[in-house]
Amino acid sequence: LVEHYSTGCLRRLSLCGSLVKGPAVVFVDEPMRGIDPTSKLLVAKALQRLVLQPAALIIAETSVAWRILQTVFTRIAVMSKGQLALIGPAQEVLESIATGYTVRIKLRTMTAYRKDKFHDLLADDESAASVSDTEEVHSAKSVVFASNITDLKRDFLKEFPTGRQTGEHLSMLYFYIHEEPEQKQQLYSNMFAKLQQLKEKYDDVIEDYYLNATTIEDVFLRLQNEKAPKNERRRSSSVLVN
Repeated sequence: LVEHYSTGCLRRLSLCGSLVKGPAVVFVDEPMRGIDPTSKLLVAKALQRLVLQPAALIIAETSVAWRILQTVFTRIAVMSKGQLALIGPAQEVLESIATGYTVRIKLRTMTAYRKDKFHDLLADDESAASVSDTEEVHSAKSVVFASNITDLKRDFLKEFPTGRQTGEHLSMLYFYIHEEPEQKQQLYSNMFAKLQQLKEKYDDVIEDYYLNATTIEDVFLRLQNEKAPKNERRRSSSVLVN
């Protein structure tokens, strides 16, 4: 009867089956995945009513719609690489770890290499061109491209001394700019100006860049890709609850 339902419909049906008897304890695994935005709000309201019964609600999430579920959570536990990184009241955890800024730099992908290679093939005389010759040109450009990316990373850390690289995936570079609570808040205009200077200097490498205040999702990604530095581990330990 339900085998042809969409993923979102199946998830909503499963959630309804879990809540229909108003249980005292509920374990929910990613209730928002694959559900449309309107239904996400309905799911959040249903979970909120369950908590008010009262009931113990444990939600396992890898990608969380925090704005929608913030009225449901009272405590947050963060797992990193199979270990419990921190646990505590939701607001304390969020204030403790969701600080600073996240920068994502989108690189020009291998498509650029292919365009260069195609251009070289058109420019060369067919009688003189060979596969090995064009491969050598292509490889040389690849080396220059990779070298420029290395220089970009170095210059980024010079422009943002409190920053560090947190990840690299395909055509994306991820950086985190740390900011202590007692420090004067950095102006977005200044940070965007520095990023634009890097964009102009490395225009052959950078396709686009993005800057935002760190979210809890960014923290999860950072914990997945790197070991938290000592100062961050100390800050996390302050919210642990016995």
